[in-house]
Order: sequence, then structure tokens, then C-alpha cells
Amino acid sequence: MTDRPGLELWECHESGNYGVTLFNARNGAVIFHKDGDKDTGRCCADNIWAGNKGAEFWGSRPANTVMDSTKSVPCMTVDLFGDWREELIMRTTDNKKLRVWCTTAQTDVRLTTLMHDVQYRAQNCCQQSSYNQPPHPSFFLGTGYALPERPAVTVLGGAEPIPFEIPDGKFIKSVEVNDLTNRTKWSVQTGLSEGNEVFGDRAFKFTQIPEKLKGSEWIRTACDSKKFTDSEAKFTAGSDITAYVGLDSRITVTPDWLADWTMTDMTLTDDGNPIVTYNVYKKNYAAGSKIILGRIGNGSVVNYVVMAKEQEQQIEFISGDINDDKCVDIFDMILMRKAVVAPLTDEREKLAADVDNNGKIEIADAVILQNFLLGRIKAFK
Repeated sequence: MTDRPGLELWECHESGNYGVTLFNARNGAVIFHKDGDKDTGRCCADNIWAGNKGAEFWGSRPANTVMDSTKSVPCMTVDLFGDWREELIMRTTDNKKLRVWCTTAQTDVRLTTLMHDVQYRAQNCCQQSSYNQPPHPSFFLGTGYALPERPAVTVLGGAEPIPFEIPDGKFIKSVEVNDLTNRTKWSVQTGLSEGNEVFGDRAFKFTQIPEKLKGSEWIRTACDSKKFTDSEAKFTAGSDITAYVGLDSRITVTPDWLADWTMTDMTLTDDGNPIVTYNVYKKNYAAGSKIILGRIGNGSVVNYVVMAKEQEQQIEFISGDINDDKCVDIFDMILMRKAVVAPLTDEREKLAADVDNNGKIEIADAVILQNFLLGRIKAFK
């Protein structure tokens, strides 16, 4: 029952007033009871109808029949494969085989395995003691309700949580994810390419990647980490690198932690619904630097993607000197006007033309250069 705190116990009765009772699991108080007129052999509760809040409750009635007397149960029902949709284990009639029945329905929802839940795991340990009693998690599993934090699982009763480490790459090392709920969906990948799944908890893929970023080492983050309320993660630069972050273009205000990164003219695209375009930011880091990956804190967009390559060589340029004649003059203004219409391809020219240093070459750059040539301003930003 989602509207009341704590757990409930749903019980059927072989004697007394028979029927079924819902108890407060903490103190045994009766929440409600339904009488029966004979042994109520089985009862169950689960969220089987989306039109009602919480779970639905039912028990066997005298008019009902089952295939095997009063008991017709599987060998086991359990989240065997860790995809949170439970499997059914049945034996064949000749007792020579065990068959595992599972859903064929695909889902984009990825949750912590139900066996991480202590109550669920404990009930699976005793599911075969006496009558088969299927397990239930200690929380309500349903759309619209918050899930508990991923528990710190221990080994053999030890006090220390099982360590979780993401294997290092060449450029991306010692990744530490602060979002414990979704950290297992993060990973370091190599060879960024179109067709790669963007996130560890979503199925959509990259459809367009700039040539410059193809083959990059990258971090496949968890999309749901976008809801985390603090910095999502950090990593260490394995050598001198240029780090890149692909940020959902629907985010109109650049997050504070990207304020000193340079917005490039590169974009990534995926095949999600809706299709998302990612603006690419970059920044150089020396070997051993700690790179903080900040928060998005916005559930209406997707999370970011992180890439790293060997550090680009520093390009020498003079802001506004597009033709590289060591003088900012009318000839540069001519090239600027052309650049606004036909994008430049040379990296040095692009850096020189981006006089407002926002990663784009646009009319605003032409206006600033014009004001400089007319003496209205003394320097560029």
C-alpha cells in the first residue's frame, strides 16, 4: 500500500474465520480482513493493474480449482538473471530437466537487481522451505514511485561494501562515480563510433559523430545520473589530454562546471525519441589532473557524454588576424564576412575568427571585428 509507511503482511488462513487479512508488518495490527467459509489455501498481492495505486490483493475461493490439488506452484520464481523481471523455474514431468521461463518483452528500464534487496534475497533463501512462497522486495516497484538507493552489499557478513571499480582506459583513469544508484551503468569505452549505445541505461545509439572525435576513448555514462544532485563523477587524466563533453543542446544555460571549457562547433546526434543533439565542449588537461564531471540536475533532458584524446597541439594565433599576416586589418574583415557564410575549415583561422571566444563564428564576431577596426574598442575579449 503506497499511501502508508512501512511494510504490510498479506496472509490467508486455514482455520478460524478463514479468509485473508492484511496486517501491519511492524506490530501485527489488522489493516483489513475478509472472511472465508473454508481453508483459504493461497493468497497473493502484486501490482498487476496500473489503474489502481499500489498492489492488488487476492486469495483463493472455494469455487476455484487448480491443476495440482490445492498447490500448483513453480520450483522457484526469482530475479534470476538480474534484469528485475522475474523468471519462472519449472521441472519437466519426467524430472529430468529444469526449464527457465522468462519474458520476451524488451525494456529500456534498467534497475538494480532485485537480489540486492535484503528482504527479497532472504525470502529466496527460504522459498523452498515447506510450501513455496514467492519473494517480494521491501519497496514498492512501480511507475511513479521512487526507488531506494542501491544497498552497499557486503561479502560473507563483512563490514566493507563490495568495491566497485571501472576499468581504466589509456586516457581516462580512476573513474569515481558519486551517483551510487546508477554507477554500475558507467563504463570507459574505446573507439567511439556511430552505432554505439550512448548510455549504459538506455538503448538509443549515436547516429552522427564528428570525424575529429571518431575513435576517441569515452565514458558511457548513465542517463539517469542526470537527476543526481551533486557532481556526478570525476576521473584522472592518464596523459596530457583534450577532454570533451557532449551536452544536450536543450540545456540553454551552460553549467557552472563547464564555464571555463570552450564550446566548439562540433555536435553529436543520437536516434532517441526525441532525437537529441549534443553540443561539444573541450578543455586541455595535463597528465594526472583530476577532471570533475558536474551535475545536470534536470530530468527533462539527457545526461552528458565524455570523451578524451591525446592533447591537441597548441595552435599559435592572433585574435582577429585570420589571414595570419600578423596584422588585424580590412583584409581580415573580408575573410570574416566570408566565414560567416561559408564555415572555415582551418583550425588556426577558426580560432582567429572567433573573436568573442564562444566556440562559434557568427555575425557577432564580424561586428566586434568591425568595431575594433573603427577604433570603437581597443581589444578583443
